Amino acid sequence: MSLRLLVLAVVAAPGGAEPGADRALPASMAAARLAESADLVGAGSVDEAIEMLRDVAARSTDARLAGAAAFNLGCVLLDEGTLEEAIDAFRAADLAAPGAATRADARFNLGHAHEARSRRLLAATEAAGGPGPDYGGAIAALRDAARAFRSVLDVDRHDADAARNVERVRLRIRELEQARAQAERERRERQQQAREAADALRELAERQQELARQGEAASSAEANQLGERQRELSARTAEELERLAEQAERAGDQAAAERMRRAAQRVGAARAQQQRAEEQLGQGEPRSASVSQEEAARQLRDAAADMDAAAERQEQAGADEQRGDEPGEQAPGEDAAGQQAGREEAEPSQDALARSLLDIEEQRREERPATRSRIGRPVRVERDW
Repeated sequence: MSLRLLVLAVVAAPGGAEPGADRALPASMAAARLAESADLVGAGSVDEAIEMLRDVAARSTDARLAGAAAFNLGCVLLDEGTLEEAIDAFRAADLAAPGAATRADARFNLGHAHEARSRRLLAATEAAGGPGPDYGGAIAALRDAARAFRSVLDVDRHDADAARNVERVRLRIRELEQARAQAERERRERQQQAREAADALRELAERQQELARQGEAASSAEANQLGERQRELSARTAEELERLAEQAERAGDQAAAERMRRAAQRVGAARAQQQRAEEQLGQGEPRSASVSQEEAARQLRDAAADMDAAAERQEQAGADEQRGDEPGEQAPGEDAAGQQAGREEAEPSQDALARSLLDIEEQRREERPATRSRIGRPVRVERDW
C-alpha cells in the first residue's frame, strides 16, 4: 500500500516530483523511451519494457508522458496477469495524464483489471484446495469494476462502451450473489448433515461400549445372543461409513473434507474390530470380544469428534465468506472533482445517461470486444514535442 501511494505522489506532482535535478527525465528522452518500450513489448522483452515504463512514469517532467507511461505500464501488466500492479498503474495514469482521452481510457482499463481480479478470486481458492470460490471478494472486485466503468462517464459522457460495461458488470454481480446464496444454502445443509453424522456415531459408540461391558461378564452360553446384537450394530456402522464417504465427496471445503475422510477411516477401523468381535463371539469367547468392542467404541468416538470438527469448519467457511464481502476501495482519481463517484450506486442522472447511451447502441448489438483496443498492446506515443 505504501509503495502505491509513493508512486502516485511522484507521478502526480506538477512538472515531475523528482528528488533532485539529476532525477528528472526530460521530455525528449521520456518520449524516446516510451517508443523504445513499445518496441520491446513487440519483441517479447516484456520485463525490460516494464522497468523502462516505470522509470518514465516516475521521472518524466512532462505530465502527458508520465500519464502515457503509466497507462502503457498498466496495459502490459494487465496482459501479463499482474493485476494489482496494473490497477495501481491505471490509477496513476488517471491522476498524471492531463488529457481527457487518456484518463478515460485509464479508467476503462481499470474496470477490466478489477474484472480480471474478480475472475481470479473465483478460481484461486478451488485451485489451491481451499474452501471454494471467494464470492465475497469477487463481488467486491466487480463493484470496483462497475465504479471504474461508471467513472469514465465523468470524463466522456458519450462513452457507450463504458455505459454498457456498467450494466454488464452489474448483471454479473447479481449472478454471483445468486450463486453465493445457493452455495450458502448447500453449505448449511452439509454442516447440518455433519452434525447429524456426529450424533449418530456417538450413539453407535455408546451402544458398542455397552455391548463390551456386557461381554466382560457374559458366559459362553450368552455369546450367541451378544453376537446377534453385535451383527445388528455392525450393519448400522457400515451404513454410517457409506454416508460418511458420500459427505466427504461433496464437502465443498477441503479442510472439512479432510476431517470427514479421517472420520471415515476411523469408522472403517471400528468395522474391522466389530468383525473381529463377531468372530470371537461365534467361537464362544465374549471376554475376548469385549476387548475388540472397546476398541471399536473408541474409534467411533474419535470419528464423532472428527465430524464435529468438520461441521465447525463448515461454519467457519461461511463466516469467512461473509467477511470477504467488504466494500471495495475508491480508486484515486475516479472522480476528477473528488466527488462520490466511488460509491456503489451512481447518481440518477448518470444512470439515466448510461441507459440513454445503451439505447443508442441497441441497433449495434452484435458482439464487439468489450475491452476494445484499450487493453492489450500499449499505445505508441508520437514524438511531436
